[in-house]
Amino acid sequence: MAGRLNHDKNSNEALSFIEAFHVLLNDLALFPTALIGLHFQVLDVSPLHTHFAIVLLFFMATIIHHIAYMEIKLQPQDAGYLPILMFICLVSGIIAIELLFAIIISPLWLFMKAFEQKQATMFLALDKLFVLHNSFLLESLLIKAASMYSISIFILYMLTSTKPTYSVRPQFYIGLCATFLIEFAILRF
Repeated sequence: MAGRLNHDKNSNEALSFIEAFHVLLNDLALFPTALIGLHFQVLDVSPLHTHFAIVLLFFMATIIHHIAYMEIKLQPQDAGYLPILMFICLVSGIIAIELLFAIIISPLWLFMKAFEQKQATMFLALDKLFVLHNSFLLESLLIKAASMYSISIFILYMLTSTKPTYSVRPQFYIGLCATFLIEFAILRF
């Protein structure tokens, strides 16, 4: 009889502890949730976009916590499950609070900002390098085109230097100039 009373007393103490923990957890969850709302409202971004996995894990931990808490409150017939349910309730509640604080104080946030800044400077340097490369490429193509058209003008001059072909020379020169301008426009733009 004394053992049964002692067990009931321990069980009631455990239940009151779980209830107090549940109330504390709810109160603790309100502050970070409000802080997250204000923080991301100022940033004008949704926490689901930046911390989707953490928010998903938070919801899962919260649901598990509430299911375990409701099972404890219903006091199952088999009291052997009660310690397991209490453990699940405690662990999932702690994980839920830690996940909320992980959104607020992300340990990777500082590293990510530094990485983003380094990445941005690297991309700026690469962009400048591509601009330089494109200008070299454009100049080399223009030099190649100018030399090819100069050689073409010389060959046309030699081929049209006879009296029967002399009258066609201006038409060839106009055609070469037009194709050179078209090629220059294509390369430039």
